[in-house]
Amino acid sequence: MVQEPMRREGYLANHYDITLTIFVEVGKGSIHLFLFTLLLVCLISLAMLFGQFIKARLDDVVGADISGLWDLAARHD
Repeated sequence: MVQEPMRREGYLANHYDITLTIFVEVGKGSIHLFLFTLLLVCLISLAMLFGQFIKARLDDVVGADISGLWDLAARHD
């Protein structure tokens, strides 16, 4: 009679260990997917901000060149 509860405890302990292991393994995959998605979103956001920065700098350069050309054309008249 003493052996039977010990076997049940051992069975339940093993059962919970297996369940916990499966949960942790599934959790690792979910966490990795979440972190990868977060990293991807951050990289895309940084690329968009960098693109806007480059576009603004190009607009400044092109705008300055065009205004300089208009001034140069006005002097020739």
